[in-house]
Amino acid sequence: MIAYLIISVFPAALLVAAANDIYEFKIPNWLSIILVCTYPICGLAVGAAPSIVFEGLLVGGAALVVGFALFAGRIVGGGDAKLLAAISPWIGLNAMGLFLFIQHWVVYSWPWLCRYFANYQCCPFMRALPG
Repeated sequence: MIAYLIISVFPAALLVAAANDIYEFKIPNWLSIILVCTYPICGLAVGAAPSIVFEGLLVGGAALVVGFALFAGRIVGGGDAKLLAAISPWIGLNAMGLFLFIQHWVVYSWPWLCRYFANYQCCPFMRALPG
């Protein structure tokens, strides 16, 4: 039961990050720190082998390098790069490709869908999205 409470940190932190990004266009550093620090605790609480937890941390480190390269190329923001690195261990290497594909599809289709189904001006945060 306690493992489920610890796991709930992941979706709760993502909801807070999404809400903060929508309203302030910023993702706080403390959210990324919480996600990185609770990942090993959660992994061990659900019975994952330490090698699996270490592999997740390596995936997070690789995602941090890729995220900073994308930030240097002005493709993503700094908060997005750090959040990608913080959630990468939770997602894992096997599901990372699917996650990035879905994320790309949502980011680039969301403005089109909003313009198609509703008044574009009703969502002030939509002006910041590509498309």
